Amino acid sequence: DYKKGFINSLLELIKTTLYYVPSSVEENERDISLYLHSKLTACVAASMYDFLSCNQENYSYREYLFDKEQNNKKQFKEEQAFLMASVDLSGIQKFIYTITTEQAQKQLRARSIYLELIMENLIDEILNNLGYSRCNLLYSGGGHCYILIGNTESNKDKFKEIIKQQNNWFIDNMGIALYAASAVEECSANQLKGVKSQSNETNMTANEKNANSSSNQSQDKVIKDDKKEYYMIFDSLSDQLSKAKTQRYDLDQITRLNSDQKYGSRECKFCGLSTQSDNDMCDICDSLIYYSPRFLEKDSVFVITNRPIKDKKSLKMFSYKANEIDKNDNNDKNDNNNKKRYNDNYLHVCSKDEISDFPQDQIVRIYSKNSFDIGHPKEIKIYMGDYQKKGYTFDDYAQKSIGIKRLGVLRADVDSLGATLKYGLDIHDEINYSTISRTTALSESLSMFFKYYINEILENRGKYSKVSLINNKVSLINNFENRNLSVVYSGGDDLFIIGSWNEVLEFALDLHYFFGQYTCEKLTLSASFAMYPCAYPFAAIAFETSELLNYAKTSGKDCIAIFEKDPKNVFKWDELREKVINEKLHFLLKYYSDNPSPNPEASTHMSQVHNLLEHIRLIEEDRNNLAKFAYLLARIKANKELVYDKDDEFINKIYSWAKSEEDRKQLLAALTLFIYLNREEKDEQ
Repeated sequence: DYKKGFINSLLELIKTTLYYVPSSVEENERDISLYLHSKLTACVAASMYDFLSCNQENYSYREYLFDKEQNNKKQFKEEQAFLMASVDLSGIQKFIYTITTEQAQKQLRARSIYLELIMENLIDEILNNLGYSRCNLLYSGGGHCYILIGNTESNKDKFKEIIKQQNNWFIDNMGIALYAASAVEECSANQLKGVKSQSNETNMTANEKNANSSSNQSQDKVIKDDKKEYYMIFDSLSDQLSKAKTQRYDLDQITRLNSDQKYGSRECKFCGLSTQSDNDMCDICDSLIYYSPRFLEKDSVFVITNRPIKDKKSLKMFSYKANEIDKNDNNDKNDNNNKKRYNDNYLHVCSKDEISDFPQDQIVRIYSKNSFDIGHPKEIKIYMGDYQKKGYTFDDYAQKSIGIKRLGVLRADVDSLGATLKYGLDIHDEINYSTISRTTALSESLSMFFKYYINEILENRGKYSKVSLINNKVSLINNFENRNLSVVYSGGDDLFIIGSWNEVLEFALDLHYFFGQYTCEKLTLSASFAMYPCAYPFAAIAFETSELLNYAKTSGKDCIAIFEKDPKNVFKWDELREKVINEKLHFLLKYYSDNPSPNPEASTHMSQVHNLLEHIRLIEEDRNNLAKFAYLLARIKANKELVYDKDDEFINKIYSWAKSEEDRKQLLAALTLFIYLNREEKDEQ
């Protein structure tokens, strides 16, 4: 067992050394790494062995796999020998963001990481209890996973039971806040390869065969039929998951929900769950607040033990209690309904040096984040976007903003990811790229961008900054300072960032640029950006920015919506970068910086910009107001206090932009950003 534990270290070693080494030198097969090819080979081999051991014990494996065709039996490649299993967590948004107290900023990232660890722990409970390793995990991210295992009745029953017990654990510890939906789909080796089953052709009538022969069915049609075989696996899983989410609980679990209430207990002041604690905090929230600084330390590891450790705070984690359920024991129905049936494991956050403080026989597994070290038998590597400005609070981020002191919030999501995974590899009429290898490679690559490489972009501002709101060239003074931002969540294909408002917007544009580089411009991002005072409820921030993100997606792909839901506030990324910021905003900033107001206390510049903004909005309502706007511009030069060298250039450009609907929209955004960048603190009162 001790040696078996090193398989995760071996897998990590292969990933570290072979992630960018192609598995083949053939021209059309260089897109799969030797690491992924080796991992999937082990995955398929373990699944086949499990299937053959349980279903074909009377045959030699060689005879069964290679000699069946000679005996007129169905080939192994067409047998439903595999199970594609999927798990999807519901309630993630509510669990992370529904915090309404001053402790929100201390809990926020900790709750996000805790939820990721719950998912990873569930995956390992499934794999360990079914006798598999992490080689059989195809994808994990965003509260969703795919696992490939052997098609046996034991695997089906045990998988279903583990998911049920995980949901029982959720009910007992978190009420209905979280739910694990699950689905399994039988599939064959041919389906996983994207090859149409020959049995379909065997069962065709003579007339159908003649019809196909006479019509000279094209190779293109064959390829499309092959791809459908692979897509059908995920279509079925998606349908099953959707159904599971609408029919969450069975009778036993509904009874459990209604019989385990803690009458007379208090509500946790953070999450609202029942608690017996004297400090009005449930054990989970209490531990999350305690561990919140440690969750984000670079050297943090997460040790899971099978019992509490003396003098150490812990967070409960689910553990499957195998072989202790008597399905025939129906003598006392109520007792069976209320039986716990699962174990509790305990999560501790510490440094690597502190692992030795734990009794080795009590350690179940260890999760280390963003590390390529290997060696500990129970260590599992996971990746997560965990960048933050150390020690900063929401108020600190706001105070570091240029101009108005506000928090900036960014939500971003990959456009049409489901369709991309399903149809995105359908790029060639003669070659079928829709296979499990390429789908897994694409999923893992996207996950690595949002879970690992995003930290690189955030930490190395001097290397990766491409846009600055205040200058055409990024200021050398601030270029090498760490960004005043924090990752709230960054998962398989989306992210949530909070920080100083101007830096959040700049990072959004940097993120879009590097995501385009990473995906060779084949995938796009949609995003929302909004600004809030520090005291604004975070649950409302999460909801409103989510709605704004949905608005951006419905307005067109590859867009960002800023400030609020309005067609005038939705821009293509390049438009926002080049036209709004680099062209119009920088022109305004240069004009007013080169021509300082003779009476700074009168805020002449800001009054003038506000007037421009209001008159341009009037043009949006009625184009006849363009004449009034021309008069306003003429008054700039007539004003005795404002005699600038470049008045004519300024007036001509502003008027030219105001006449064009597209430029006018961009100018409105630029003027708004100018006001935010130059608003004094006294304006916030």
